[in-house]
Amino acid sequence: MAFMLAASPQGGVANPVHVTTQSAADKCREDVEIFQPKGGIVDNEKIAIDIADRYLRRALPGMFVRPLSAKLRNGIWIVHGFQPERGVGGTAYIEMCRSNGKVLKIYGTQ
Repeated sequence: MAFMLAASPQGGVANPVHVTTQSAADKCREDVEIFQPKGGIVDNEKIAIDIADRYLRRALPGMFVRPLSAKLRNGIWIVHGFQPERGVGGTAYIEMCRSNGKVLKIYGTQ
């Protein structure tokens, strides 16, 4: 937990405001009791890329999203496209939870 000091309208410093930074576990938490495999629903790179490809094609129609690369960091799959050498154009980017496949961020660059 972090603290930020907020300035008051009169120029003084008001009470500190709590600023929370969510961990990967907090971002991906669900309050449902379902079976989840020990490694999570998205438990390997191939599954992460396949799921990301489906999300990206739907969210960014007409954008070429392959080839994709995936890395797992702190329980979050970061999947992004990359341009071949001397390629022109943008790439796709998505972050999703390993535990349940929840999408946290998705966008395309130009």
